[in-house]
Amino acid sequence: FDLEKIFGIESYDADGNPIYYAQATLPADKTMDEITPLLLAGLSITESELDALFALFLVDTAIDLEIDIKLLSKLYRHARIAKGLKFSIEDFIHAIELRLEGLVVSQLSHILDLIEFKSWLKSSPFSVSELVMILLGRESSSLKYQNDADSAAAAVLEIQESFEAAKQILLNTYLQKTYNLTSEQLENLKESSYTLSEIVTILESEVESATIYANEYAIDSDALPKAMQAIEDSVEPDKIAL
Repeated sequence: FDLEKIFGIESYDADGNPIYYAQATLPADKTMDEITPLLLAGLSITESELDALFALFLVDTAIDLEIDIKLLSKLYRHARIAKGLKFSIEDFIHAIELRLEGLVVSQLSHILDLIEFKSWLKSSPFSVSELVMILLGRESSSLKYQNDADSAAAAVLEIQESFEAAKQILLNTYLQKTYNLTSEQLENLKESSYTLSEIVTILESEVESATIYANEYAIDSDALPKAMQAIEDSVEPDKIAL
C-alpha cells in the first residue's frame, strides 16, 4: 500500500521516518474518492471484490468511511489468503460462509479450516457456487436461477391460457355432439362476448331436451343467435343489478 498517499504524513520521527495519520476518510461520493484506487492497487482486486469484502466485514460504504491500518490489514489478510487458496474473492467469501458460518478470518484455526475445505472441494463434484445455491439457496455471479419472477409469471400465464384453450376445445366438442352445431355456429360462439358457462346456460335454457336442440339447430341456422339474444335480454338486467 502507498500509505503516504492513503493517510498522509503527519510528522517524522527522530530518524526521519514518516509518521502517518491514524485514519483517512473513504468518501461515499465516488467522484471525490481518491483512496479506493490505491486500495485496489495494493490488494490486487477489483472494486466489486472490495465492496464484497466490506460487506463481509459489515462495513457500510453508503456513508463516509474512516479507514485505518487495522482495516487495511484485515483487507490484505483476506485477499492474500484467497489468492493462496486459489479462490476468487467471491468464492472465498462463500467458503467462509459455508465453513466458518460467516466469521471473518481472525485466527490460525480459521485458515486451517479453509485449507481443509479447499482440499475436500477438489474431490467434490460441486463447485463453491453450486454448494452455496444448494445449501444456502443463493445465487452467485457464475450460477443463477434459470427462472426469475418475470419468467415464473409468464409460465403461469401460459399454463392458464392452455387451460382456457383446453376448456374451449372440450366445450366445442360437447356443443357439437350434444346440439349438432355446425362449424360456422361454433365460430359464432367463439366470437361472442359470452363466457363458456353463459353459452351453456343459453343453450340449456332455450329447449327442453337435447333432442329438440339437435333438431332445431340442425334445421334452422338462425335459431342459435335468436336463442342467445333471448337469453341476453333476460341476463343483462341481472348483470346491471350486480
